[in-house]
Order: sequence, then C-alpha cells, then structure tokens
Amino acid sequence: MKAVGKTFKSATQLYKEIKLIEETGAWSVEVECVPSKVLEEISKNTSMVTISIGSGNKADVQFLFAEDILGYGKIKLPRHAKSKSSKTKCKIDNTEFCCSQSVKKIK
Repeated sequence: MKAVGKTFKSATQLYKEIKLIEETGAWSVEVECVPSKVLEEISKNTSMVTISIGSGNKADVQFLFAEDILGYGKIKLPRHAKSKSSKTKCKIDNTEFCCSQSVKKIK
C-alpha cells in the first residue's frame, strides 16, 4: 500500500474527500498510510471519528493487529508497528503462543 498525503496537494485532496464523506452523514472514517501530522489536522477539523491503520496515533482511534504487537506474525513487522513482545513462547492447555516475559508461568 502506498502512503497518501505526503505532499501538500495530496494532503489537501485527502482532506476534501474526507469532508465530502462527512457531508453524507458518515460518523467515522478509516484512514490508512497517511502521515500522522496530516491525520492529526484532519481529526481536528472533522466531526467524524477518525480511525488510523498505519497512520500513527493522532487519530481518535488507532487500530493495531495483535499479531504485530505480540510479534507473532509470520510476515516482516510493518514499519508502523512496534512489537511489545520479547517473543517468549508460552503454552496453556497445549496451545503455544507468544507472550511477554512479564507473564507469570502457570504451573
């Protein structure tokens, strides 16, 4: 996916499109791969709830995938994701999964 809103022209066009969506009566808009500073300004200037996927934490809601956060995904970690896991393997009821080292071992 290619980033949108990196230039003034592109950011302005994105803002206009989001305002058009707002005029339809929509209550929220999902925004992907937009610079966080651009999304921050858009969020300040719309009554809709802005939802960020890969656009930083300046939206009203930031959607994150558990696989990215836990470091359990099978693909390379996306640029916008930060793993919060030490990639320790845990096992509960014969099901193995990743967990942080702060999780207490179950006897």
